[in-house]
Amino acid sequence: FPPGDFEDVRKVEKLSVGYATVAKKVDVKRLKQDLWTEIESVMVAPEEKSSVEEDTKEDSMDVPDEITPVKTPCKSTGPLSFYDTVQEMERNKKQADVSLPYYFICQLHLANEKGLYLESRGLNDFVIHKQAPVQEE
Repeated sequence: FPPGDFEDVRKVEKLSVGYATVAKKVDVKRLKQDLWTEIESVMVAPEEKSSVEEDTKEDSMDVPDEITPVKTPCKSTGPLSFYDTVQEMERNKKQADVSLPYYFICQLHLANEKGLYLESRGLNDFVIHKQAPVQEE
């Protein structure tokens, strides 16, 4: 090859890469607390659900029918989707500038601290359990 041919090959167009010029400030402690509150509000163990229902029945007996407080029932007693949890938290907009990696890191911390079990069947989403599922042999 003549030396002039390599000159054109070595020249590369300047690429503009979009990156954050200012670091995001996220209160991770608060995010973990908000995430745990969201998980607890959605996912209740069956024994806890029955005690909540009993408390609701007892409370409704003490209060006249006209002003019975409305308690929202728990949404689920089983596993919870991480994707659904993040979507719900983003709808509430408790903190700005929180990205998916922050939610994921906080979820891993909570799983370690609270003894949660994370199960995934693919790369799109994973399921959060309060206890490890019983393996049948």
